[in-house]
Amino acid sequence: MFDKNKSFYANFSSTLDDEIILNYKKITYIYKITKIWEIEKTGTISVEKENSTQLILTTCSKTSQSKQLIINCIKKV
Repeated sequence: MFDKNKSFYANFSSTLDDEIILNYKKITYIYKITKIWEIEKTGTISVEKENSTQLILTTCSKTSQSKQLIINCIKKV
């Protein structure tokens, strides 16, 4: 369940090709998950920008407190 008071919520049983649906100012944006990976928590992330419709999300890792999950998404047309 989404909590508008949190920055981001996801059910990370999510997998590649799942959809992320964002509603912002009465507009619905639909993105497809294209890549999910973990990195060490350092306070920063570095992700190659692929195109202008890319959405990058980050959240806590389910497997390690010292890692974070990076989720790359592309806007569906």
